[in-house]
Amino acid sequence: MDLWPEPFPIHHLNPTVRLKSAKKWKSWFHALKHAAYCYEIWERVDPALPEQDSDVLTRPPPLDLDELFAFVKEYSAKGFTMGDAIAFRGHRRKDDLYTYRELSNREDAMRAWIHESVDMYALTAAYDAVRSETGGGTVTLRRLVKHLKKRFSIWDT
Repeated sequence: MDLWPEPFPIHHLNPTVRLKSAKKWKSWFHALKHAAYCYEIWERVDPALPEQDSDVLTRPPPLDLDELFAFVKEYSAKGFTMGDAIAFRGHRRKDDLYTYRELSNREDAMRAWIHESVDMYALTAAYDAVRSETGGGTVTLRRLVKHLKKRFSIWDT
């Protein structure tokens, strides 16, 4: 039996509000907040928080031989055998990949929710604004929501 099964598929939440105008901002934002809390990623979506390096989801890098040798040396000094140290590092790598996949699934589900709940033209404009701001870089959920807030919010939420 594999100790690290594939992450469970994320249940898709259907949006209850469609963001087309400033009148819908407040109710849409509360629905967004609810969905993000359900997906347990509100801290990656909240537009009130500053941008963070961790907003850009990156896959854990493959094992580097130098890193592996340093790891083996460190754990061999603690009494582990070389095989135990390599196996332990492999388990940590699998944990990192599982966490990455789980978070990636949650972000994909949140992004799908946003795509379904926002007017297509407004969403395209927000994506274009983020891409021009980042020089074509990754569009994080936080940045996307910040641009939607800039466009639609007439209140502070």
